[in-house]
Amino acid sequence: MAACAFPTNAAPPPRLERMLERLPAPVKQTIRAQVADGKLSAIDRDNEDGRVSYDVEMVRAGRTRSFTVSDEGDLIDTEVFLDELPPAVREAIRKKVGGATLGEIDRSVDGDGTSYEVEVLGGGTNRSFTVDANGKLTDEDVFLSELPADFQAGIRKEAGGGTIDGITRSFDDDGASYDVDLVENGRRRTLTFDAKGTLLGKEEEIALSDAPEPVQKEIQTHLAGGKLVAVSRVTETGLVSFDFDIRQRGKVKSYTVGEDGRLISSEGK
Repeated sequence: MAACAFPTNAAPPPRLERMLERLPAPVKQTIRAQVADGKLSAIDRDNEDGRVSYDVEMVRAGRTRSFTVSDEGDLIDTEVFLDELPPAVREAIRKKVGGATLGEIDRSVDGDGTSYEVEVLGGGTNRSFTVDANGKLTDEDVFLSELPADFQAGIRKEAGGGTIDGITRSFDDDGASYDVDLVENGRRRTLTFDAKGTLLGKEEEIALSDAPEPVQKEIQTHLAGGKLVAVSRVTETGLVSFDFDIRQRGKVKSYTVGEDGRLISSEGK
């Protein structure tokens, strides 16, 4: 990660302007548009699993806030404050936080609409939850110790030698589900359970060489000089498929193929 920062009461140093000028044009354009009449105070370049993004800090009207821009120039999220939110969202957050301490609020907009990820500080632990544009709770962090004993045992059994990195409870029209993120031997796995603790599916990072030959061949046909970012094996209701991401000309495209290498879906710019 590369970082450049300066005191908020000083003019931007030349090195920050030089760093900004070296960024891809779409990234630079988005940063300048977001900062507008504010003051740029830091840019951090982040590279996670081959996906590059930029965490930017700015000061406007006496408030320091941050936002994140993808390597393609898309605004991923931006920090907002409680008094800037719609009343329904504001009240839902206050009720959920209760007597704990409210941390950072990040607003993101995608194909599903606007959502707000809220950080909660208290009791010696940090956790987060997400509400939609109407203030409806869509997901929240939970801890293993908060789940029923038999559910905990089921998770530990499926986790094997993996280390639990986090548990997210999500809500939709079908009820609640739980995604358990694991790390084992440097690779990530995600187990999905229903509200009763039944394993619904799993997703695990794999090396390209671990994929079936038809899948490897299909991936190679889409590379075309691009870079393979990640490959995952997905198992749901007994069916296995493979997800992979390819970066080409600064953009990431995602694909899903079956065990026979047949293309199921693709998305991205």
